[in-house]
Amino acid sequence: MIEFHCNKCKAAFRVADDTVGQMQRCQWCGEEQAVPDPHNGPASTVRFRCGTCGVLLEMPGEFAGRKVRCSECDAVVDVPMLHPPARHVPDPPEAPLAEPVIDPAEETPLPPPPPGTIVEFRCQFCGHEFRVSAELAGKKGKCKSCGAVNVVPAASDA
Repeated sequence: MIEFHCNKCKAAFRVADDTVGQMQRCQWCGEEQAVPDPHNGPASTVRFRCGTCGVLLEMPGEFAGRKVRCSECDAVVDVPMLHPPARHVPDPPEAPLAEPVIDPAEETPLPPPPPGTIVEFRCQFCGHEFRVSAELAGKKGKCKSCGAVNVVPAASDA
């Protein structure tokens, strides 16, 4: 997996390794940008692939965040930002998260949340933001951004 941040709003992306150079649209701000190569050269150089023809492009660091023309196919492409850098990250775990071991005799049930209460929290792996009904507290769900399994926190924990 490759992790990088949106050039415009700095939201975190987590995408497959084979998407280097492909265009991705930020789900938060709508900015479209090329997936950077996590194996960029020195900080003064940005290496990335053209989203149209796939040729490997290399630009000076001062072009980061700008649009340039591909030297091979003449397509306009975004030069990825240098900071924060893209990095290779492990794939999220596929096994469900372990449930805490709680003695039912010690457990004190929480009162149900008021109807319409919303819980906001972020994916523990990629930072994707969730807004769900508080009635789902304690339930597991997959992140639609990275596929990791998350547990919905109680309204007071979020």
